[in-house]
Amino acid sequence: MADPVLTTVREYLAWSYANLAMADAALGDQAERHGRTHFAIRNKLYHGLVSGTMSMRSLCHDERIKMTLPQACYYCGATRISPSIT
Repeated sequence: MADPVLTTVREYLAWSYANLAMADAALGDQAERHGRTHFAIRNKLYHGLVSGTMSMRSLCHDERIKMTLPQACYYCGATRISPSIT
């Protein structure tokens, strides 16, 4: 499936959030590449967010998860700080 043509801010936000969900699922599966299931997650979430049948989690939920899982970066899965960041 081709990437959708994004024309509104809502669509851009939904696409970005859906891509993060896809990456989170792939990290959870310890996959080296996105698989069919990961793309299905992104597709369903994107269309649900655009249509209004699904919603994004609150930032408080994401922050709570980050605080309970301090051993790795919640966003990328890195377990140590890169020297280029410090």
